[in-house]
Amino acid sequence: MAITVFVLCIVTMAKGLKHVGLNLSNNETLVISLLISVVGMIFCHFYFRSKNLYRKKQEKGSFGSVEKDF
Repeated sequence: MAITVFVLCIVTMAKGLKHVGLNLSNNETLVISLLISVVGMIFCHFYFRSKNLYRKKQEKGSFGSVEKDF
């Protein structure tokens, strides 16, 4: 997830913000993208941790969400 956010930030800052007049150097783009991706990674970690997906899977068994066809 963090890699996806990192790449999207780099592309947006390097190519997408040139016409707005925000010309950032390569180092500034990398640092800002890295910071945004770390914040996104921390947010996703706590979001998925709050959902308790692993515990729910253990309680239901391995086929808890599969519909019975027969």
